[in-house]
Amino acid sequence: MIRHITLANFKAFGSAQQVPLRPLTLIFGPNSGGKSSVLHSLKWAKHAVKTKSLAFESRGGSDDTPDFGGFTGAVFGKDRKRKIHFGLQLPSEHAPDYRVSFEVGLWTREQKQRVRSKPEPHNEIKGWLAAKKEFIDAEDEASRRTMNARWVVDDKGHAVLDEKGDLIEREFFGDDFSSMQEFHDCIVQEWDLRLTALWQKWHNENAKLGIRDKVDRHFERLNNYQEWLENEDNDPSVFSFEIAIGEKVLLKAERRTFEGCLHLTKVSRELPGVLQYINEDVVIEPWMDAPWVVTHPAQVLSLEDFWSDEVWSDEELNDGIGIEFQGLIPRLANSSTFSEPCDQGIESRETLESLDQLIRDCRRRLEGSIAKINYLGPLRDLPPRSLLMLGKDERLGAVADAWLRLRDDPALMNEVNQWIGKGRLDLGYRYESQVYAELSSIFESVVGEPGISSEATELRYDLSRESYKTGFEKETHYAPCPPDFWDDKEQAMLLWNTRLPRKLRDLVLHDLKNNVAVSSRDVGVGISQLIPVVIHALAEKEATIAVEQPELHLHPALQAKLGDLFIESALGPNRNQFILETHSEHLILRLLRRVRETTEGQLEAGRHPLRPEDLCILYVQPGDKGSEVIELPVTPDGDFTRPWPNGFFDERSADLF
Repeated sequence: MIRHITLANFKAFGSAQQVPLRPLTLIFGPNSGGKSSVLHSLKWAKHAVKTKSLAFESRGGSDDTPDFGGFTGAVFGKDRKRKIHFGLQLPSEHAPDYRVSFEVGLWTREQKQRVRSKPEPHNEIKGWLAAKKEFIDAEDEASRRTMNARWVVDDKGHAVLDEKGDLIEREFFGDDFSSMQEFHDCIVQEWDLRLTALWQKWHNENAKLGIRDKVDRHFERLNNYQEWLENEDNDPSVFSFEIAIGEKVLLKAERRTFEGCLHLTKVSRELPGVLQYINEDVVIEPWMDAPWVVTHPAQVLSLEDFWSDEVWSDEELNDGIGIEFQGLIPRLANSSTFSEPCDQGIESRETLESLDQLIRDCRRRLEGSIAKINYLGPLRDLPPRSLLMLGKDERLGAVADAWLRLRDDPALMNEVNQWIGKGRLDLGYRYESQVYAELSSIFESVVGEPGISSEATELRYDLSRESYKTGFEKETHYAPCPPDFWDDKEQAMLLWNTRLPRKLRDLVLHDLKNNVAVSSRDVGVGISQLIPVVIHALAEKEATIAVEQPELHLHPALQAKLGDLFIESALGPNRNQFILETHSEHLILRLLRRVRETTEGQLEAGRHPLRPEDLCILYVQPGDKGSEVIELPVTPDGDFTRPWPNGFFDERSADLF
């Protein structure tokens, strides 16, 4: 279970906000206040781990892919110069939790200039550029002197000043020149001689063998550099990365170059010693004494012998070792280049192995925790009227996947039916799976076996399609089929056998009151919005389930009953974690009631106890400088230790009294 996350400069959050998480976390607040930002951060994190991409906008189109309008749409204030901070505490079964944090941002012009300086010319080119500059500067100066011929100048073309330091106009100087034109010609003659000499100097530099090609290449590099500086980069990068236990930093890395890996900027000297307490790869033998089996970070933090504040110095941190990223997945880079590690320093075999083990452990925990996040948005897609030809596809979102799991898993369907039946949610419906045909009979019809109608033989396999839902195409005179495997029926059948189940099934909703079969599209929208939530609550094991508005389109009594489903899923055998963005007063009242009943020993038989430490109530308060996350602690008697901010939920009392 993820214990907490930290967010800064992400959507509604400006300054860093600590977001505590428990088995049941409910997030309240006004509309557009930032409640969804917490869930969206987890949605993006899963996408970054799964696809190895940091993009804040995906073309996937499923309900659980990020669609924030790119980095600019995700960063607080739409300020491209800000860095999004995302951190979370990574759990483990046998070792202590530790927190990891990332800073993700775009390369700004200023940052680019810091890591990549303007191209410097070689010495030969410097001479050419200096001669050119000297001539052009002299030409500009001569032009200015000529244009300002009304002022008195000396024989070198420099202005003559009076005792006060002011320019002297020609009419007050005397009759040294018969006319302004003669004065102008004198200046031109003086500067012509000077410009001719400078031109010859530049010409001599230009006559050197191969200098023109070198100059052209230099200006090409310079132009490319300027274009690179001006280009607004839209691909985010990880700019810093940190692993820590409590406030003790084990490792920190920061980006110093535009390309390549992050460079180590802080590594604890005690990392090899501490690693034995946080590495889940350690095989725990019966003879090993505590604290080999660590259940809480405090057990490691209390080991003072291992927790000095000493770190490797900047000189000792080798630039050849760094951390590279694919999305949010870290990997120690270039450690293999040290084929003969020394016995001391950061390059010692022990330290390198410890670094590598820590990064691998972090990668494993990230993939294990974040991959189990399931996001259900506020508008869950309605299922198709028929699920007959809909098959498994990893690009489908959590909602579509829920309907397929319900169709194909009889045990799950039975459990869902128990919950939506009498005594629990009381929906008055029952789901059934209907088998339409064996897969082999379908294939026999479409490959044109004898006895099949001509219309059926026109069906063709288009295996080039990304989605096998549209893999069956009808050939027409106006729209011929794309290239297919029509001539290789065995290959086509083999591929489709791997994509479709052995039996084609459809999902049917049975109306128990009227004893008729209906589609999920034929009943109230609330049913189709509720069922994916129920499926994930019952099907997932030790997962994090983030739901926006689970109460959508549900009447008050059903909203309250939904609270019991969350309690059983979170605190029962499934051990799931729920993060719920909600406005439902009925849902929170049911949970508070269960806390009170647990404390007073009045809980009904068969219900799981709900204690204050299992429940986290958060209120997101919007402000001018970003939203603030406020925790409302719950007391054992099912009340709050502080009032709701801004009188939230006071409308009911105001209308009643």
